[in-house]
Formats: sequence, structure tokens, C-alpha cells
Amino acid sequence: FDNTQLKALQEFLPTDEEARALKGYLAKASSSQEAKAKAMADLCACEQYMVAMLEVPNAAAKFDCMLFKTHFQSRLDEIMGEIVKLNDASEEVRSSERLRKLMAIILTVGNQINTGGEGNSQAAGFSLDALLKLEEAKAFDKRTSVLFYLVKLVKENDEGLLKFTEDIPSVSEVSGQMIDSLFGDLKQLSKELEEIQKTADVEADRLKDENGKFINYSRKKS
Repeated sequence: FDNTQLKALQEFLPTDEEARALKGYLAKASSSQEAKAKAMADLCACEQYMVAMLEVPNAAAKFDCMLFKTHFQSRLDEIMGEIVKLNDASEEVRSSERLRKLMAIILTVGNQINTGGEGNSQAAGFSLDALLKLEEAKAFDKRTSVLFYLVKLVKENDEGLLKFTEDIPSVSEVSGQMIDSLFGDLKQLSKELEEIQKTADVEADRLKDENGKFINYSRKKS
């Protein structure tokens, strides 16, 4: 069964009210096998399915297990694919010599503007949020933006640094990726897997005898 078929079958599981009604109906026809057979034949296909599922312990949870199995691998592959992209992008950022030099220039210019390049109050680094303010902050002349000044400075000294994006092609692919969302997907998958494990444990206990050994139903039937 595929995912769509399993969902449809799960939706037709009898509710508590339907289960009581069906059990009451069958109880009235319990006088003989012939009466039971006739009572079943009088039911529609959907009701016959419900009767059959009454014999399945914890049916809804077992359907959840089957549904989880059908889409587990695709969900995991999707999540892992995004994680691989994030790792690739991170490695490119760490390895880019041009980006490193550009960041060093930004830090130097920032210290020059803020402290004149003297004293012990120079910053050893800056946050990424500070990059967003480069267009707003003013350079030495109090008119030109720091961003404009930086571009001009780099062009005059090492224009190749402006092509740093060539070193980080994977970054654009993950620019819209929310890490919190990715972790949330992983957490949800893990939570569902725990529920599957609980269902499996319950079923395993049901199939064991008083000594903790699995019951051989095929031998029991013979």
C-alpha cells in the first residue's frame, strides 16, 4: 500500500460509537455460524472492513507506523540534503581567502573610524549584524557611507576581492534556510520515531508468553 491508500484505510477505522454498534449487531447474530455469515453479508464493504479491524489491537497506532515507514526515508533524505548544503556553504565561507581578507579590511576601517587606529580600544572582530549597517554609517568625511568607501578602497588596492562570491557558490542555495526550522523537522521526526518504538514495544509484549518468549502462532494453529 502507498501513503494515500494507507491514509484512506486509516480514515475508515471504526470510531468508538461505530465499534459498539457493530459489536451489538453481531452479538444478535451469534446463535450460529450461518447467522453470523448472513449478518456479515448484509453489511456493506466499508462496514465489513470495520468489523475486520475490530479484531486488530491498537489498529490506529499500527497504521501510524506504516504511514511513517512510507515517508520516513524521503523526509530524512530531504533534511539531510539541506544539512549537507549548509555544511558545504559553511566550509566555503571558512575556506575563502578573499572573503577573509575583505573582512579584515572591514575590521581595520571600522577601527580607524571609531578610534583613529590608536589605543587599546580597537575591536578584535565584529558581528555579522554590523555588516548590515555599513551603508548607514558614515566614513571619515561624514558624508560618504562606509560601504561606499570600502568598495572604493578595495577597487583601488585589490579589486579581485570583490569577486569573493565565486568562492562561496553554495551560500546562495541556503540563504533562505532557517536552521531553527531544520532542527524542528529533525526533532519532529525523532518524536514520531519514539512513538513508533512505543507501539512496537507494546506489540512485542502482546506477542510474548508469561516467560517473555515470543508465541509461535503458526505452531499454535496447527
